[in-house]
Amino acid sequence: MYKIIIADDEKMIKRSLRALVARLGDDFVLIGEASNGKDALELVRKNSPHILITDICMPEMDGMELIAEVRKCCGQVKVIVISGHAEFKYAHQALRYNVTDYLLKPIEPESLMSLLKSFFDQDKLEGKRLAGRIEPRWHQNAEQLFRSLWSGQEKELIREVERFQQLVEESTQDDVLVADIYLDQVAYIRRRAAGMCSRISEELLREEAEPSAVGHPSEWFKAACIDLFHKAARLRGLGQTQQIRKALSYIDSHMGSYELSLTGAAEHAAMSVTYFSRFFKEETGMSFVRYVTNLRMEKAKQLLTETNLTVWAVAESIGYSTYHHFAKVFRKETGMTPTEYRRLQKYIDD
Repeated sequence: MYKIIIADDEKMIKRSLRALVARLGDDFVLIGEASNGKDALELVRKNSPHILITDICMPEMDGMELIAEVRKCCGQVKVIVISGHAEFKYAHQALRYNVTDYLLKPIEPESLMSLLKSFFDQDKLEGKRLAGRIEPRWHQNAEQLFRSLWSGQEKELIREVERFQQLVEESTQDDVLVADIYLDQVAYIRRRAAGMCSRISEELLREEAEPSAVGHPSEWFKAACIDLFHKAARLRGLGQTQQIRKALSYIDSHMGSYELSLTGAAEHAAMSVTYFSRFFKEETGMSFVRYVTNLRMEKAKQLLTETNLTVWAVAESIGYSTYHHFAKVFRKETGMTPTEYRRLQKYIDD
């Protein structure tokens, strides 16, 4: 699924672009719209789109500032700039930021659609060539690593790191590919953590030494993850409490239960629901519902990719009592149905 974000403060332009993306078919999905550069940057950081389509003149943060920030945190995102003739003077500046293409208003629908399709085809070919790097389980594990890091579970983070190292080293003996995979994982975790809190994003996104500069890639990867853990905790001023640790352990072990609830987690942590809800968000960076949903969706993706369980069985195993509810949440989170997601992962693996 090719993910697209649109940034433009003109409603008619956004409506037109939305219609064009819809005409491209099931391979393309519009995952977010923003009316200013600040909101667009937040969307990019949280969703890692394939393409950002942005106007130049927008409130709060203009298109040029947006592109500069996107290049700092998400260099792989392709950027298409759209502007009026009066703004064409920005074209040279845009090129400095490695903008993929620059289109003038009014946009010719066929030209934009052809451009998007060509990007999709190029990336599909590149994806086949680098199949080892984009294997779905790598990305799923990256999200698990991030969750352990952000919730302050250092022991769990180390376990996830070691499990991932074993997966990578069993899959390939190519040192260059191994280093690339580890680099991708650390970059993903760094972007996710930075996207959770703009106050700490600059330091978290600062470039670090690459694997080749500090010994074996696996040693670098483990050290980099632990360093990010301590850096994020320090910048956020966290002191993970015993109550929250208990709650996180309770949530993980009861993820597959229909009865998992905020009230139950609060009781397990020996807190009132109101206090627990506020404290949980302060400590983990997300609400109880968002944390549980993320946990369940990542497990669902893993099961859909790595097992032959029916979609209903997947839903049941992660705590959803009805397929309809599970499918609705899954589509909202990923932009596709569970069956479409499974089909896409099989296509990538082939």
